[in-house]
Amino acid sequence: MPFAVAKGVPLAGTVKKALLIDGGDSSYSDDVVRMLKTQGVVSGRGFYKDLYLMVSHFHADHQAGLHGVLQVKQVSKVKKKKAAVVPRFVPGKIFLNPLYDKASVPKNTIFPAFRRILEEVSSLSRGTERTEIVEVQPGGLDSEFLTPTPLSIHFGNGVEDKNGVAIPITIRMVASGQKVYMPDTGYLEDVPPKGKKNAVDMNDRSLCFVLTYGSFRYFGGGDIAGDGRIGGGNKGTNAMPDPPKGKKYKTKKKNKKLGASSSHGDVESVLGPALEQGFPRTPLMGYKAGVDKYPNSGHCTVMKASHHASASSVDVFFLATIQPVVVAISCGFKARPHDHPTQPVLDRLDKTLTPKWGVRKDTSREIANSVKGLYLTEVIQKRKGVTYDTDVHDGRLLGDIVIRPVDESIVAARAASAVLQADKIVKVQVYGTGDRTDTVDSTNVLFPGVTRATSGHYPIGPYYHPAS
Repeated sequence: MPFAVAKGVPLAGTVKKALLIDGGDSSYSDDVVRMLKTQGVVSGRGFYKDLYLMVSHFHADHQAGLHGVLQVKQVSKVKKKKAAVVPRFVPGKIFLNPLYDKASVPKNTIFPAFRRILEEVSSLSRGTERTEIVEVQPGGLDSEFLTPTPLSIHFGNGVEDKNGVAIPITIRMVASGQKVYMPDTGYLEDVPPKGKKNAVDMNDRSLCFVLTYGSFRYFGGGDIAGDGRIGGGNKGTNAMPDPPKGKKYKTKKKNKKLGASSSHGDVESVLGPALEQGFPRTPLMGYKAGVDKYPNSGHCTVMKASHHASASSVDVFFLATIQPVVVAISCGFKARPHDHPTQPVLDRLDKTLTPKWGVRKDTSREIANSVKGLYLTEVIQKRKGVTYDTDVHDGRLLGDIVIRPVDESIVAARAASAVLQADKIVKVQVYGTGDRTDTVDSTNVLFPGVTRATSGHYPIGPYYHPAS
């Protein structure tokens, strides 16, 4: 697929099902539309029942770019008549926090416009072609059930295994609304708020999920945070420093290593144990042919770094739970006033600086850093006269990132009957589109990464990573 996209091969009609998670800020709307078209997800305007949309939370940098996906201005053929706003790409389902929950709703003019668009889109009816708005309940629960049940999205099937059984692709919600569902007890656990007067932070309310495809798992957590300091297992350079005595903690141009604000609640400390309970490891005696296999409880092959790799997110303890093989960081150049991605997180992911991660439930124990590939969209080096000296270590800057579990390896992992069959492990393929953002202002400078032959583009790959 990435090769077809690079060569301009039309892919319309090839996509069985797609899930678009967030859409960036409003300036990225056209980029999202272009991606959906080149990947073959959409073509002309209309209703797409197999296109799903998920909004992790309602901050503008996650939902504003979706406005132009859902609606578009149509210029009138009648002279001097105003352009009409019409539906553009109408999805079959939209998953989000409750639209009228005051704690989830930002106090700005952008969100009411988004809510109005959603209401208009969902009210459109063409017989059975109607958008379903799914308001995910706190803890990631499905409101259709009387007993607490995590919302599960059945995303169709991938390839067939060697017995001709189709391997399903599923998405399970694990947290939202500042609450986490604990599988062992069946109860919801609150995420203690931080900040001014314990105010609710919308980042803490992000939808968190795990996608499972055979022995492959992917974790996405929106903008959730952890502890950032020793409480999250972070030490030395990978810890977010405490603020100067008597001063509030905030980012300053003169001390960029402070990273993002620490006003967010520690979702990761609650979510980590929940992932270990809900996604148990495969015991040694369970390594037999015909079943999917997971090396540790809570393991996810790929992790999208939460909150664009802010210093208070992606704690060492949380990394020790997930033990990701590949980590992707989404960080557009406009985010640099917040110092994303922050140096502490990049240091936590680097095997040289942090060869081992501490374990939350047994702080005397450490496990090896599992990251084999770190990929970033792009990183600003200079913006509005401010220079950033970020060290991404072995991370690769790819522009847009395409991560693909290799189907053949999914089949091989299910068929494996021993713990370490080197030729029967999950493999992950990573591509970059090679595209770079137009920084508009010529004084803005992006980190170049390793450029390929065509000047001004990032490397495309592919890069392969075995999962064990």
